[in-house]
Amino acid sequence: MNIVFNSIEINNFFAFEHAEINLKNNGYTLVEGINNASDDLAVSNGSGKSSIFEALCWGLTGQTIRGTKDVCNLYTNDLTSVKVNMDVDGVNYEIIRTKNKKNQSGLSLFVNGEDKSGKGVKDTESILQQYLLDLSSSMISSVIILGQGLPQRFTNNTPAGRKEILEKLSNSDFMIYDMKVRINDRKTVLQNKIRELEDEILRLETTIEILKGNIASKEIKFNNLKSEDDLVSNIKSASFELTELQKEIDILLDEIKSDSDTKTELEKNISLIKFNKKEEIEKLTTDIDNEILLNKDFVVKFKERKSILEKDVSKKKSIKDICPTCGQKLPNVIKPDISRELQELEELEHSIEKLNEELSELNNSKNKIVTNLDKKYEKLAEEYS
Repeated sequence: MNIVFNSIEINNFFAFEHAEINLKNNGYTLVEGINNASDDLAVSNGSGKSSIFEALCWGLTGQTIRGTKDVCNLYTNDLTSVKVNMDVDGVNYEIIRTKNKKNQSGLSLFVNGEDKSGKGVKDTESILQQYLLDLSSSMISSVIILGQGLPQRFTNNTPAGRKEILEKLSNSDFMIYDMKVRINDRKTVLQNKIRELEDEILRLETTIEILKGNIASKEIKFNNLKSEDDLVSNIKSASFELTELQKEIDILLDEIKSDSDTKTELEKNISLIKFNKKEEIEKLTTDIDNEILLNKDFVVKFKERKSILEKDVSKKKSIKDICPTCGQKLPNVIKPDISRELQELEELEHSIEKLNEELSELNNSKNKIVTNLDKKYEKLAEEYS
């Protein structure tokens, strides 16, 4: 499932009176906030940063990330509403969820601009579930949106739970099913070939039994001979026939052995192709994978340092050396020089951008190697087929 959030419109939700936010193609975005409450000593906490993503989850599922039920703004009497516009696998969805202080709710659904809403909220939610089966509050809160203290919802999940979430995200459950179908088809072809060989072996063994019966019949006739001359003549004739029959038996035995060897060789070649493909992929991509992990580690460290610098710069910027009342310079107050921090921030941004470009190139190289090997071994497998 490929989700692209385009925009969100928030009205009277938590601390918001009204906000319209563009979410598309923003890349990495720092969300800052200022708490202007006169009775609250917090600088940023409580300013509504998390409420943006709580609104996104509530608009899509009717539930907030933290399970809060009362979402209406305490200081307004107007209708609470959230409108989410997004694209899922190339299809545009617009979802509008509303609620008033009497707990009366509403839900509208538009797909590519066409109204697909049901008669009520439950009916519309059922229709929405049919369109977006995998989009649930659990999926959003554990994978798509990681709010304060929430990343562990995914990591603390059971192995089976994490596997189910990742399979839904990557659509690998469909890939696994498709792979099983292809393997089953290939297995059927090989089983048919084996049955043909077994039928041929059975036919040859039957022929041998018939020939053995002919030999026994000849031996009976030989034992019933009385005339010495006829006996000698029949002995010579029978001996010749026995020799010819033995040649035919030897030929048939060789054919049986050849068919059995062919069957065994086919099975070995198929197993070897799979093993060689896996081994060569690991051999050619190990260094790339190691380099990818190293680059990702550097990106994380640079981002951590960048965050620390940004907080330090913000703190130093807040220091004022001019009196806001009279406009005169304050004595014994020196505004810190932040040029060094700004330069380091610029260098960090450049390094992060360069590492991301290298990561993209490494992933492209790995994908190219895997694609070429897939084509190579697919061609080998076709030859054996």
